[in-house]
Amino acid sequence: VSPKADSTCHFGKMNIPHSPNKFNALQYHIHTYSEHQIEGQGDDGYFPAELHVVHQEETQESFAVFGTMISVGEEDHPMFEWFLQGWEATAQKVEDECVA
Repeated sequence: VSPKADSTCHFGKMNIPHSPNKFNALQYHIHTYSEHQIEGQGDDGYFPAELHVVHQEETQESFAVFGTMISVGEEDHPMFEWFLQGWEATAQKVEDECVA
């Protein structure tokens, strides 16, 4: 998906505590088997997947990555379902309004 260069469309925004500027989401990706470990959790600290959402500060001076671990379970997880619905809605908006 390629947003229009002159577009005001965005993939979402994030606030970081104690930062005066918002961060615009640029892209997201999922690593199958996490890149990072959490001691005492998962399989030797690793998880089946890790989600990263890459953001750039509105001033374009810095980047931030929101990351979360994903584990597999017997039941659907309501928060992950909520994320998926939001991503699908945003992807559709970008497709409809922002793609050249």
